[in-house]
Amino acid sequence: MANKELTRDELLMLLKIVQVFEASYLVDDPAAIIGQMQQRFERSLQEHRAQLAPNQATRERLYRLGVRIRQAIGEQLNNDGSPTTYRSPAHGPGVHVAVADSLSEDDFDGIQRLLPQLSSTATYDRGRIELMLQHDGTDLVVARYNGVLVGMATLASFALPTGVRGHLDDVVVDETQRGRGIARALLEAVIELARTRGLRTLDLTSRPSRESAIRLYEAVGFERRDSLLMRYAGDLG
Repeated sequence: MANKELTRDELLMLLKIVQVFEASYLVDDPAAIIGQMQQRFERSLQEHRAQLAPNQATRERLYRLGVRIRQAIGEQLNNDGSPTTYRSPAHGPGVHVAVADSLSEDDFDGIQRLLPQLSSTATYDRGRIELMLQHDGTDLVVARYNGVLVGMATLASFALPTGVRGHLDDVVVDETQRGRGIARALLEAVIELARTRGLRTLDLTSRPSRESAIRLYEAVGFERRDSLLMRYAGDLG
């Protein structure tokens, strides 16, 4: 079913509904429901910002609502009130998924530990990881379990004549932490990030033999396409 963007009146109604949810324990998992509502709210607010602009009091109230919802679902906030952490109902206790803007020494060690599980031919290069963090077109999404980096995924965004496209790459979860919903949480975070970035498409590639991974990709909304994947075999060095 296609997403229906909210009208200004629906945004105001959403404001009242969320206020009720914030004060209510009538649902089993209010944080999860609030999180889902927040995702739709944020996308719609961007679309209707121009409509709301004449009413400064309403716009400020909606902004404060966004901050309160993020606080309600336990997200860490930047100074401007925007989220630094993406969370999903699929997460297990102690699991946090976030876009990395910096990495600790332990985080770098975690990435070095994950790379061989991602590819037998991958080589660890700290400088390359640091360059990723500085690159405007690359987002490194990391998953931490009790503060330890146990998974990651990369979103590469690039502008083309046909639109701004995205590619999901290098999704991996530590083999000792699989089964906690971490991979799904990483994928959902990247998908939400792609929406935030305004990407026209989001693609990924996967080997046919990775059947369980393909099932997960399909479960979060990816579809198989009738296209041929090719890679240049010549020397690029």
